[in-house]
Amino acid sequence: MISRKLRLLTLCAAAGLGLWMAAPAPADAFCGFYVAGADTQLFNDATTVVLMRDGQRTVLSMQNDYKGPPEDFAMVVPVPVV
Repeated sequence: MISRKLRLLTLCAAAGLGLWMAAPAPADAFCGFYVAGADTQLFNDATTVVLMRDGQRTVLSMQNDYKGPPEDFAMVVPVPVV
């Protein structure tokens, strides 16, 4: 038979592993502009993005320093619902 001490140790190890696996991890994300083609040089040196929230209203302000023809510029903003 498995001793009570070994059973308790196994239970504690399983609980610890479960808590460790359930802990939130940092998320990597990119919020801003990337202005360049697949094999071209990056034309955007800096981007400033500010996200403001007041109750149910959210305002997103974006500023970048793109230099180039407007035909080559595009902005994609993901939204939760359309």
